[in-house]
Amino acid sequence: MNEILKLEDIEKLMEDSREAIEYQNEVSNLLAGGLSRADEQDVEAEYEESITQ
Repeated sequence: MNEILKLEDIEKLMEDSREAIEYQNEVSNLLAGGLSRADEQDVEAEYEESITQ
């Protein structure tokens, strides 16, 4: 298993997972409180940025 996954790859995966969870929590909080049109545009822009990285 160690030969398949390098430590750097595992650390990158863990960081990506943390970022995804933070983003999911942020979106959930925004949805729970309702979104203004400006909030929706901000969320859409952030989402687009996250999928192009």
